[in-house]
Amino acid sequence: MAITLGADRIELFRNGRELYPRMLGDIERAQRAIHWEMYIFADDPVGELFRDALARRAAAGVEVLLLVDALGSLGTPSTFFDSVRRAGGTVRFFNPLALWRHGGGRYRALPWDRRDHRKLLVIDHELAYVGGINLGNQFLHWEDLQLRVEGPGAARLAESFQSVWRADPRILFRRMLEPYRSTSRLIDVLDGFPAPDYSPIKKAYVSIIKRARSTLWLSQSYFFPSRKLRRELAKAVARGVDVRLMLPAHSDIYVVEMASRRLYAKLLKQGVRIYLYEPTMLHTKWACVDGRQSIVGSANLDPVSLFHTLEIDLLIRSEELAAQLEELFKHNIERCRALDFTSWSRRPWLDRLRERLWYRLRRFFYYS
Repeated sequence: MAITLGADRIELFRNGRELYPRMLGDIERAQRAIHWEMYIFADDPVGELFRDALARRAAAGVEVLLLVDALGSLGTPSTFFDSVRRAGGTVRFFNPLALWRHGGGRYRALPWDRRDHRKLLVIDHELAYVGGINLGNQFLHWEDLQLRVEGPGAARLAESFQSVWRADPRILFRRMLEPYRSTSRLIDVLDGFPAPDYSPIKKAYVSIIKRARSTLWLSQSYFFPSRKLRRELAKAVARGVDVRLMLPAHSDIYVVEMASRRLYAKLLKQGVRIYLYEPTMLHTKWACVDGRQSIVGSANLDPVSLFHTLEIDLLIRSEELAAQLEELFKHNIERCRALDFTSWSRRPWLDRLRERLWYRLRRFFYYS
C-alpha cells in the first residue's frame, strides 16, 4: 500500500518477486534518464531481462548510466553489458579487482576493500528505488526491503547518485553532512562514504536509539554493531523500551552467521528480544522507533558497512510507514524462532568456539 508523505509517494517491496516487475515497468517507461548503482547485478535470466531493458531505452535516446560493483558482481563479466554500450549507454565497474576484465577509469585507485554496496535506481529524476534488494534469480524469494520513492525525495536521490558517479571527494563530503543541515524534512537521505571516524548512518542509528521511549524494532541481515550501538540498545531496554531484533536463522554466508551469534548471549541477558527468521534468507536492513521514525536502506550495522563501503539509507518520519513496518515485523515473528538466554547459553562449546574465532575476523567479511 502506497504512503503519501508530503509531496512524496512511497511504496514498500519485500522481495525480488514483488519488486522486479514494478521496477522493470518503470525502466521501460523512462523518457530522459536511468541512473543505477547495483552491488550484485547477476549474469542470469533476471539480470538479462533488466540488461535488455536498459539497452532498449538507451537505443531510444534515454541516458543510461550504470555503476556495478566489481566485487559484488564478480561473476558478471564486463561483456555482459556490451548490448547496453552499443545502444549508447555507459556502464562502469566500481573499483575493479581485475583491470583487464572490468577496465580502470576513475575508480581504479581505490583500496580493494572500498565497495559500492548501494542499490539505488533513479528514473527521470522523478522516481527512485532504494533499499537492500540486489538483482538476480537468487533474490526473488529472499525476505528483504526496497522502497519506491516518487516525488522530491527522488530528486535528492538523483543528486546522491551523481556524487558517486562523478567520484568527486568534495561532493562526497558535502553529501555526508547534508542530512543534518535541516531537521524539518520528512525524508533525510543518509549517504555513507568510506571514512575512518565518521558515519552519518551510524549517527542516525545512535540518535534514534537514544530517543526511543516505547518501541525499538530492528530487522537486520548481517549484525555486528559497535560497542557504542550495543550500549545504546542496553540503555534503551533499561529505560523500559521494547527492543526487538530480527536476524536470519540461517545466513547465506556461514562465517557471518557464526560471528554474529557471538553477540546474542549478552544482548539476551540485557533484555533485548531476539528472533531468528527461518523460512528463507532475511536480508532486510531497517529499524523502526516509537511508531514514528524509520531507517531503511542498504547499510548493515557493522564496521565494514558503516566505515568502508558506499551505502545509502533513508531516515523517514512517518507514522504510516512505521505502522507498515511494525505490521511486517509482527507478521514475520510468526515465522521466527525466539531465543532466550538460558537455552542459548547451553549451546555446544564447539559452536561457541567457532563463533569466537569468526567474530575476531569480522572486519574482513564482505557480503550483500
